[in-house]
Amino acid sequence: MITIPEFYSNRDVFITGATGFVGKVLIEKLVRSCPKIKRVFLLLREKRSKSISTRLEEIKNTPLFEKLRKESPESLDKIIAVEGDVGVSGLGLSSESLELLKDVSVIFHSAASVRFDDILKSAIILNTRGTHETIKFALTLQHVAAFVHISTTYCYPDQSFIGEQTYPAQGEWKRVVQIAEHFDTETLETLMPHLTNFSPNSYTYTKALSEQICDDYKNQIPITIVRPSIVTGSEKEPITGWCDNFNGPVGLLCACGIGIMRTMYASNTAELNCVAVDLVAKTLIVAGWKCAIDNKKDSGQRRSSNEILNDKQLSVYNCASQHNMDLNLLVYDGAYLIRNYPFERFVWLPGGGVTLCKVMNSFRIVCFQLLPALLLDQILQLLGKKPMLMRLQRKIAHASEALQIFIFSDWNFGVENFKGLNKVLLPSDDMDFNMSRSVPDIFDYYVHQIQGARRYLMKEPDSSIPASKRRLMRIMIIDRVLRCLLFCWIFYKIFMRYNLFGFKDFISESFNGTSIATF
Repeated sequence: MITIPEFYSNRDVFITGATGFVGKVLIEKLVRSCPKIKRVFLLLREKRSKSISTRLEEIKNTPLFEKLRKESPESLDKIIAVEGDVGVSGLGLSSESLELLKDVSVIFHSAASVRFDDILKSAIILNTRGTHETIKFALTLQHVAAFVHISTTYCYPDQSFIGEQTYPAQGEWKRVVQIAEHFDTETLETLMPHLTNFSPNSYTYTKALSEQICDDYKNQIPITIVRPSIVTGSEKEPITGWCDNFNGPVGLLCACGIGIMRTMYASNTAELNCVAVDLVAKTLIVAGWKCAIDNKKDSGQRRSSNEILNDKQLSVYNCASQHNMDLNLLVYDGAYLIRNYPFERFVWLPGGGVTLCKVMNSFRIVCFQLLPALLLDQILQLLGKKPMLMRLQRKIAHASEALQIFIFSDWNFGVENFKGLNKVLLPSDDMDFNMSRSVPDIFDYYVHQIQGARRYLMKEPDSSIPASKRRLMRIMIIDRVLRCLLFCWIFYKIFMRYNLFGFKDFISESFNGTSIATF
């Protein structure tokens, strides 16, 4: 059996969703750990007037690729942009692009809308039809060794235990795609509850349909499915704590860290299943290698991709942690640790809490999120700047609502196939591709995520930490004073309104019977 770098040697690889969080880490890991790989093609489209060449350079210039830029700058030339769009029929590939891609033998399909609140039509076109279009493209190739579909462990929310297999989706994918192509956005939103059988959101629904497509084509092309759980910043490779979005726990840490999120409606026992993005990248690369080996696509004599395969079993890997992360611990410990690494641009004291009481949660939102946001937006307007904090509060409210089903539901994931990938690694592959550590040390994890959020999301250098700590101390004093004044005002109003313990009479007598103005 050949090693993983040997398998990818002299191969053309095609990646969709290359500008995404997982896609970027996958590209870097492929080029760095498989140095003899021939070319890595990225399906890119123009976006906000940026050409695909500009977007490609932006990818290469991220801190993620710094190690490659220093150690092997010529290897970056292997990364090639191809214009296209997963949301378009035929992937929007021109005849010239198809000719360029004719020798592709491994495909990683990562493109997807990961917004839980995305409109149904867009989610179906991109997530479901996009998967079908990518598979159709793969069927035109002569030497496909592996098609790796990136899914999610949460695509079957109606199952309490999600094994490493496909389950019946809520609908038939061909019919759903036809409906999405025929009806307008508003009609589909109206039909969504019935069409999706009341699925919690468009993301999980369309990802389940995508798996149904993979299952339908498993006899025509070697397909494997990798399902990451909640993907977080890198644990080790190529740098610790790297992330490029505010999704998942990192978003919670940042929202609490800059002081715009003070409460979360959740159980004290709520848990999250998280995996580091560098572990996901390793899993994808190993799964592609294993898929090809299992289907005997690289055993000396390659067969046409149109040939019926003998092995009809669809391999599925739940790339999930074997131990969940305590949400309460994340919020409270994260708030504690983030005071050691405070952001430069926090608007109020970092912190927050979890409560199962809706009344308390609403009280905290009004007093510690909405009122300060309104006040600060007014100040920004007076200074001639654009108000933004209420807009951020609306985003937090939408995100919190979308996350409720994941916070209050309890899922267990089968990981036998995922753990089994380590067992088939050759000794020479163990150092670069071992996946045994699916749960990083929790304290180190928090530290790395906070440091990574400062460096790569907030764009703040470590040298600014001492000054940020001094500003934090001043804000802490102001926060304590304002809290004290707020509660004094509340107690004053209550005691005066109901004359508790004769408080109103006492005040009146103290001021010689004069009328006490209330405020």
